[in-house]
Amino acid sequence: PRRAKDKVVVADLGCGDAELHATLGPVGVDVRSFDLFAAKPCVVAADIANLRDFLDDACVDVAVFCLALMGTDYAKAITEACRVAKPGGYVYIVEVRSRFPEATKQQRDDGASVSKANKAKAKAAKRAIMEGASLVHACERNLGLVNVTHLHANTPAVMPNDFFVTLIFQKKANAGVGAKSAVPWPTLKACEYKRR
Repeated sequence: PRRAKDKVVVADLGCGDAELHATLGPVGVDVRSFDLFAAKPCVVAADIANLRDFLDDACVDVAVFCLALMGTDYAKAITEACRVAKPGGYVYIVEVRSRFPEATKQQRDDGASVSKANKAKAKAAKRAIMEGASLVHACERNLGLVNVTHLHANTPAVMPNDFFVTLIFQKKANAGVGAKSAVPWPTLKACEYKRR
């Protein structure tokens, strides 16, 4: 349980220009920004797949990837986010919709059963689950994260749109501890941009 005086700690992984720091810092959120290159003084130049020199185990409330899973070692970055998130903390992933491969029938079935758990809020989350099913499946099976996107389906962060998929995972108490890869991580497609 959080005490009233405790600050929320957010790790912005692959932060770019540190917009989360600029937005949330002034309202009292402790945002720790990491990127391969430090574009601003508040950004620590680091490989987001290995932050052991900068963040302890279970030290952040929320780990955020916003258009940041660009490297081929993105699974290591998500594993690192799981390591630094506190039990009960969250891992947010926002990516361009076109990056997600087609889901297998089993992954679609798994996503559909998750969505049925809360029909009133599930429509937007179901779309995200279907399109990010292979990534959801890998995070759940390999790291023990729990997909809670459907619980946030009516929030501005997860409102449906044609361009982005938002996935929200919660860390269980024993998530990531001794985890072995149970399923292969999907290959995310390169970003597709349309000419205007």
